[in-house]
Amino acid sequence: MLVETLNLSKLQHLSLRNLGPYVIKRTMLNSLLKNFKCLKYLDISNCCTNQLFIVRPATSSMDLVGGSGDSTSSVAAAAAAVVVDMTRMISNAAGGVNAAATVGEAQPQASTNQPNELVGCLDGLTHLAPTLTHLLMADLNVDDIQANLKFILKLKALKHLDISNCREKPPLNRYKNPSLLLGKLAHHLTSLTSLDISGTNLTGSTIFKEQDEIDYIKKRLYDDLSDEYNDYARVKLDAIETISSGIAGLMFLNNEHKRLDFLGCFCCDNSIGARAAPIPATRIAAESAEAYLYAALECFLHDRPLFLLDALNHLFELYRDESVEDKLWGGHLIMDTMERHLDNSRIQISGSASLFYVLKYCKEENVQLPSFYLKRLILAVINGMEQHIDESAMRRNCVLIMCRLNLPDDVLFVSDRLIRILLKIFEDYVEERQKNGNDRPEHFVLRTAMHLLNILACSVHGNDKSKVGALSIPVAMSLIRTKTKFKEPDDVLEVTWSFLWNITDETPENCETFLDKCDGMSAFMECIQFKKSEILRNMMGLLGNVAEVKALRNRLCKNELISTFRELLFQTNDGIEIAYNSAGVLVHIMSDGAEAWTRNLTGDETTPVLLTERDSVILDIETAIDKWDLNSDRNINYRSFQPIFRLVEQFENPICQRWASWALANLTTVYPNTYCPLFEREQGRELMERVLNDSNVNDTIKRYANIVLHNVDRNKL
Repeated sequence: MLVETLNLSKLQHLSLRNLGPYVIKRTMLNSLLKNFKCLKYLDISNCCTNQLFIVRPATSSMDLVGGSGDSTSSVAAAAAAVVVDMTRMISNAAGGVNAAATVGEAQPQASTNQPNELVGCLDGLTHLAPTLTHLLMADLNVDDIQANLKFILKLKALKHLDISNCREKPPLNRYKNPSLLLGKLAHHLTSLTSLDISGTNLTGSTIFKEQDEIDYIKKRLYDDLSDEYNDYARVKLDAIETISSGIAGLMFLNNEHKRLDFLGCFCCDNSIGARAAPIPATRIAAESAEAYLYAALECFLHDRPLFLLDALNHLFELYRDESVEDKLWGGHLIMDTMERHLDNSRIQISGSASLFYVLKYCKEENVQLPSFYLKRLILAVINGMEQHIDESAMRRNCVLIMCRLNLPDDVLFVSDRLIRILLKIFEDYVEERQKNGNDRPEHFVLRTAMHLLNILACSVHGNDKSKVGALSIPVAMSLIRTKTKFKEPDDVLEVTWSFLWNITDETPENCETFLDKCDGMSAFMECIQFKKSEILRNMMGLLGNVAEVKALRNRLCKNELISTFRELLFQTNDGIEIAYNSAGVLVHIMSDGAEAWTRNLTGDETTPVLLTERDSVILDIETAIDKWDLNSDRNINYRSFQPIFRLVEQFENPICQRWASWALANLTTVYPNTYCPLFEREQGRELMERVLNDSNVNDTIKRYANIVLHNVDRNKL
């Protein structure tokens, strides 16, 4: 009555995947199958594993299904569970009849010295023969399949059969007579168009004698159907047609077109790539060719992570060896896989490794990726990185991929997320080093991550730059202090100071964060001791940004610091950058006047000796500037000339004008296409003419002003 009320007989789709024997008993499963009249799709993958048969000694007369423990009410309860919520409610139904089912069922028996017979418990399948088109029996044991083969062979409407095996630790499903079993399936399932035997040995041997195999299989094709063919004479074995096939069992393929639409033979014993004869399948999922791997990625996308991982690893080898033909389609399928299995670190690592080669190919071959494709690729990598940032291989793949992009433009839409990822790399490094002294991330990853952060720092402005600085400056300073603690003045330290130089540029809030919240000047004094030109250059560039902020530069007017800056005025062995930036810091301090200089150094206004010291510093700056080559190449990028213009306007402080006018003359001489237009846009001509017309300005400064105007006028031609 309940079955009729629920219209269970009209159900067409049923999935009991991964329900173990403690959730649904085999007798309940078999009874349920007998109640379906219209079922087309049945998934019992990994269901009641190793419980779908009983072991009967050769002398036993045990019943086929093994007892009648399930009562009518039990079946009805199970039927109700199917309609409401199969996966959740069947467990409750099974619990209600568990004791009865246990008493009635015959359980698998231990093997004895006598040969035993495996008796299948799914005779309910035969009731589905007229309607069932899809049967999924993946991840069942060999004995489960072998014992129920006679019922499977009667499913004449069956179009898709999945008996693949994809477990964390196989053993590979090994059938005693693989070619024979496959031959039976191919011959008797006359509607079959899709077959998945991945993870088994059903492909048989790579090399076989065709006629010998045909003769052997023919003689046993009807063994499992002997009850229907008691008189073997009725079966005309010689009349059975075979086709050419590189897989022995498929020579007996008996569907309308003598060909499968799909064949899954991934992770099988023997590769199909070396088969002498073609495989009678339009689409094949296997490891031995690019097209086979693409089919595997599509076929196994939803519920076969181990096969997917294996396919990704094989595809990576093809990408690495530059053997992939359709690289963009492969990348598309890889992204599908990464998006579907975001929680699987091994899939994310393998997939991102191949995506690196997709980008590498596009760069080298000058292939323009569609914007939607590139955006999706970046998102796939960012998502995977956020999920598995503790994986060293994932970190490496991520920074390598980012370096292949057109930065910062390509990643602006995810810049916040990428910055947080990079900061997490640094935080983890600092924590590990401080705790154990271990250099956990690869040096390459650390250096490249800071390089990426540096590029991103140059791409943000205004409030966004202040926000990034608030997050990143404390992390960068922790990294610097870790490097100084272990006395490692390496390229990571160099790039970190370069990042701080960029993130503080024209951003007073970030300069204040560096000075106050992070005690930046103590780190500066520690790193001075390394005496490395690259580090000194970047640190002085940073202090140049601080010196441009009127409210902060008095923090730099300390005796120890002034002495350090004076020494650096004459360090020009590796170019003028260190000396140039040191002079820039000093002239900005001097732009506040002599009284501010004295007050900041002594705390009062009554020490004339310090005024003499100021004159001595001015003389040092003039001497240094006179030695600089006006054609010197520069490692600097001015987005605005306003800070320099403010110094040119210091008519009462000639040393400020001297440094600033030299800077403008140098930049417009060496990089006219960049800085002459900038000079014009910011209306610097009027300022230079004021300098030239002022009788109090010395001839050296006027000479630099004339050079600037000459460069600008010539650049217009």
